Amino acid sequence: MVLSEPSEKISERIWNSGHAHIAWDWLRVEAESACVRRKARHLDWSNYRKLISEFTFVSLNPEEHEHLLMFNRSLGLRSADAGHLFLASLFFRDHLDSFLVTFDKEMIEAAQKLALPLHPLCLES
Repeated sequence: MVLSEPSEKISERIWNSGHAHIAWDWLRVEAESACVRRKARHLDWSNYRKLISEFTFVSLNPEEHEHLLMFNRSLGLRSADAGHLFLASLFFRDHLDSFLVTFDKEMIEAAQKLALPLHPLCLES
């Protein structure tokens, strides 16, 4: 929604649906790195700052790293993807009306394997 992506229109529909936006704080590193790599323009940076300010971020404590490593052994995800799904799985225990938003095929497959709730529009991309 800041830089052009194939899933941009679906992302906007999900974003505008009125749900809370909660993510692992590592998303900031990923998003800002994408802006840097793609040489984002001033307007893109402005949109990024506005968008990122609307998230509530959660952190992964170092004490949880061993649990994350065990979590990912059966999934085999890239490190950041594993972190996102690990925290999502913990979050969904207490927030049953929530859903995961991802367009990454490996993350979708892993989320389905774990029976994590995916936003239905993620499966349309």
